[in-house]
Amino acid sequence: MEQAKEKMISPSAAEMMKSIPGVFGIHYEEHAEFSVDRQLGEIEIRRYAPCTMALVTMKGEYDEAMDAGFRKLANYIHGKNDQQMRTEMTTPVWITAVDGGWSMAFFMPKAIGATAPAPLDPEVRIENFGERTFAAFKYSGNVNEERISEGHTHLMHELSAHSELMPQGRLVTAQYDQPFAVPVLKTNEALIELRPSLV
Repeated sequence: MEQAKEKMISPSAAEMMKSIPGVFGIHYEEHAEFSVDRQLGEIEIRRYAPCTMALVTMKGEYDEAMDAGFRKLANYIHGKNDQQMRTEMTTPVWITAVDGGWSMAFFMPKAIGATAPAPLDPEVRIENFGERTFAAFKYSGNVNEERISEGHTHLMHELSAHSELMPQGRLVTAQYDQPFAVPVLKTNEALIELRPSLV
């Protein structure tokens, strides 16, 4: 049986005004914190600081899963939590292909961190992560399954020239922009975590 679509809680007028620069690929939102250890051709080796993320996993095809997942996470940061707390949108949104569907995650603002309010939606979960190291490849344009595959293929090809770097876990896609941003000005990234002992 098809599940009923969840209505998204509307953002405030102030939040909508803040989104205007995003049309032109300008990012004022708080970003996931990381430092660049080194550049290897077209990829960066990044060390991400400890963080807290709100995640949801949705079954189904890419477009449908992304729409449903975004609604759930947006509702969470707009007050659908046990404290009715509204939090700022951050970047990037992390997307991961999982068995039978897709996972989407928002970084929680650093000031909230591990004290993030509990979700009221049982499908939204909060997870804390320690410092992690990723390889990242940056590209522009609209994101769909084909572009995600191309980005990941390029990332893994670049990594193959560095046998000392051992990937682990699932490939991640990072999206920094709103859907209606100018495509050529959008920032996207393909990422894969690296085993710390080999970095």
